[in-house]
Amino acid sequence: MADTISFPTAASTNTVTASNLFADDGTATTGIWDSAHADITLSSFSSLSIPAGATIDGIEVLIEGVGNTQAGDPEVKVYNGSSWSSNKVFLAILRKRPVTAYDPGWGANNDLWGLSWDATTAAGIQIQIDSSTMASGGRMFLDYMSVRVTYTAAAS
Repeated sequence: MADTISFPTAASTNTVTASNLFADDGTATTGIWDSAHADITLSSFSSLSIPAGATIDGIEVLIEGVGNTQAGDPEVKVYNGSSWSSNKVFLAILRKRPVTAYDPGWGANNDLWGLSWDATTAAGIQIQIDSSTMASGGRMFLDYMSVRVTYTAAAS
């Protein structure tokens, strides 16, 4: 199996300066939001390099950040171009200090999120962060979010 990782380059809303999530710049003071903010969809993962004919084995969402999310962490779902997955719960506890990299935060190298994927749909993936699952007063401070796609190349 091989994998490819990419940061997003587009966001559905920028009310929380979502563009700061597009790179690992070593800060976790941007990308701040809470349950009062709308869901954010990140897309245009332009650095994903998946060979044609590859079998997609898993999708992971990686983050670096910290939070005081109180009683609930944000949930994430992914889009394969025709369907949204169900929400997935965070695999750790975001309520940690100092800033921590979570690899992965959601998904696994063998988790297809209940969806069908091929090289094209995986390269066009979108992720949506559902902040409504965070408790009132909870805050999330993120440096970045990225996607890792694990695949098996087609036999030559």
